[in-house]
Amino acid sequence: MLEEILKIIYLVAIGQGILVASVLFFSPSLRSRSMTISHGTDNKILFFYILTMLLPLWEGFISIAPEVMKPLSIPYLFWILPWLYGPLLYLYVRAKCRKEFKLSFRSLGHFSILLFPILVLSNLETLKLSIPMIIIQRLCWALVFAQMFTYIGFCFAEIKRYQKLLANNYSFLEKLNIIWLKRLLVGFVVIFLLDMGFYYVQALLNFKAVWYFHAFVIVESLYVVLIGFFSMRHPTVDPNTLIEPNGKYEKSSLDPHVAARLAERIVNLMDSDSLYLLNDLTLQNLAERLNVSSHHVSQVINDQLKMSFYELVNQKRIDYAKHLLANNTASKTILDIGYEVGFNNKTSFNNAFKKFTGMTPSEFRKQFAA
Repeated sequence: MLEEILKIIYLVAIGQGILVASVLFFSPSLRSRSMTISHGTDNKILFFYILTMLLPLWEGFISIAPEVMKPLSIPYLFWILPWLYGPLLYLYVRAKCRKEFKLSFRSLGHFSILLFPILVLSNLETLKLSIPMIIIQRLCWALVFAQMFTYIGFCFAEIKRYQKLLANNYSFLEKLNIIWLKRLLVGFVVIFLLDMGFYYVQALLNFKAVWYFHAFVIVESLYVVLIGFFSMRHPTVDPNTLIEPNGKYEKSSLDPHVAARLAERIVNLMDSDSLYLLNDLTLQNLAERLNVSSHHVSQVINDQLKMSFYELVNQKRIDYAKHLLANNTASKTILDIGYEVGFNNKTSFNNAFKKFTGMTPSEFRKQFAA
């Protein structure tokens, strides 16, 4: 009875995964101004990532299927498959975060590591003559786990770089939903750590639990469905619309004296027109008001004012919020003031306020309470 239920769960999960993957693969690029759901390449990478996640489900189904279906099992699948997760996840994150990202032979170089398990498999019989099979397996898995850790680090570094880039272009970050990319990674890390932990527990205690494999792949199937769903619902910024700082701006044609005057113009315009009150203000908006290239505006804010665009705008917002809190101690709520000065929610207001003042808006207001 339990096996029959598992079969149904496996088939439903596989069907859902194939549906999600197909939608991702065949869906066109979806854009709205500078926001993008997909630009094609990222979805195709995610398509293959989901397929690699579905293969263990297939093996789980075959393991409890009638004997007549056993030949449909994929030989040596778990010798090859784990090496694909890290590179696919990393390429997907890069496709979401990098300008004009395209798959190339250099990108495919990340999969050259597959030569190692192929080499091991092709010489397995020879290796077993001098090294016990269990040792070969444990060494291979140790290398797989090391590779996964490395690519997870690459992914988080890529997202950190992307967040800095966003801060140079936007006065708001909470609408950009980059948090879902982090959740994608965290979900993978959780699954990966569970798999690694249980593998070594079994190895150390020398026991096997068939139930664990089934539980693990079912959790994995839920992860697959969720990432497919959220990838199509949560937009990120199209990287091609972002102004990226050119290192130290070595090639900039902007004269230092002109840069200093432009810095003064930026600050004066922000103050006189209260641009910081616009909750969707972008670097491009500011550049258009100044009739100056966005590259030069970004350079001046970074080099002359020593901050990002995001920090500049939020500093102005917090200064105005402090004025309102000090002079409207009862007539407006904290949230009202947060919205009034340009923030989109209470959390982002509180975080920014604490960053610039060292205290929360509520603590600041108490100083002026009667």
